[in-house]
Amino acid sequence: PLAARAMHETGVLSAIFPEFERIECLVVRDFYHRYTVDEHTLVTLQNLWSLRDAEEAPLRSFRDLLAEIKEPGVVAFAMLFHDTGKGTPGEGHVTASLRLAEDATTRIRMPAQDRELVLFLIGHHLELSAAMQSRDVFDPQTIRDVAHRVATVERLKALTLVTYADISAVFPGCMTPWRAEQLWQLYLKVYN
Repeated sequence: PLAARAMHETGVLSAIFPEFERIECLVVRDFYHRYTVDEHTLVTLQNLWSLRDAEEAPLRSFRDLLAEIKEPGVVAFAMLFHDTGKGTPGEGHVTASLRLAEDATTRIRMPAQDRELVLFLIGHHLELSAAMQSRDVFDPQTIRDVAHRVATVERLKALTLVTYADISAVFPGCMTPWRAEQLWQLYLKVYN
């Protein structure tokens, strides 16, 4: 996360990924988001990597989940692009983020399997959050619906981490212990 922040501050990040320029210092005017979109993105990366040192419950569970991810850099790449579409007015941010990420992954010649995961994570980065906030995470139908959309255990693991990092980056304290437990319970139910 420190490298990404330094790259952003020096302009290197935008030089490599001009898609990031669209969200630089971009303010989202809503009740929830405290950070500009670029800062939110950097905080999501920081949240993901900080899990490596987590010792207290329930964060230990997310730490262990991160350790199971074969390519955490691919998850981080998806997080870097998950909100770039917010800089494209008139187009839904997820749709625009997918388009921008697809251009970037093609340009850097990302392997097809990694590209597919990046695009899946961006396209579904609101899925678990929506299920947590608007559905009963213990309802068998909720669990089946999420499982069908996620389709694989590897995607579920990565999406759980993206959700944790994304919610935690909305504002300090947004990821309450209760929300973390809800996310973890949803992960376990869908995993099973």
